[in-house]
Amino acid sequence: GGARVACTLFVGQLPYKATAKDVEAHFLAVCAPPVSVRLLTERESGASRGMAFVELSSESEVHSALRLHHSCLYGRRINVERTVGGGSACEKRQSRIGLLREKQGAQMSRKVRELVEEALPAACEAEEGQVTREDFDERAVEFLLSVSPPVAEAAIAEMAGLNLSGVRNRSAWLMGVLRRFVAESDPFGKSKEQEEATGEGEGGGQ
Repeated sequence: GGARVACTLFVGQLPYKATAKDVEAHFLAVCAPPVSVRLLTERESGASRGMAFVELSSESEVHSALRLHHSCLYGRRINVERTVGGGSACEKRQSRIGLLREKQGAQMSRKVRELVEEALPAACEAEEGQVTREDFDERAVEFLLSVSPPVAEAAIAEMAGLNLSGVRNRSAWLMGVLRRFVAESDPFGKSKEQEEATGEGEGGGQ
């Protein structure tokens, strides 16, 4: 046994047809084994959600793997970023990251807004039912600041594919979807809001 050192990366923008084996092979091209891949899938269908957590054996392998950020897998540019994992082995690193996060708070807020602008159309340009920048209110931005950056980015990308036709309170509905998405996507760093709401499955098969 022994404590497992958290050397876990978040991989986003994966092509939906990529399997855990494909992702593993992609990382083994630059990293020494073992490479452990946990592909995030839809709860009901089991289909890939285009995201994965990749666990590596050491910090030096993490450095190697980060070179794959924006590399191509099945013709799609993938994102490879660090997660902030738990475990005593990274307490010091987490306190450093905590300080860094304080400094980067304003910068992150701007980054989230930029991501929203990139991914979503303005209300005047949107098609019927499309999520718009205006639907992403201050509350949604604040919520995304409480989760890890790669998960926030993936959540915004996910929102871009939703259809809000017939939804009355779009902002509130969007917040519900964001919370559920983050709960399923971010096992390492639950948001502050989620810690308060411990109820697990509230709903939704459609």
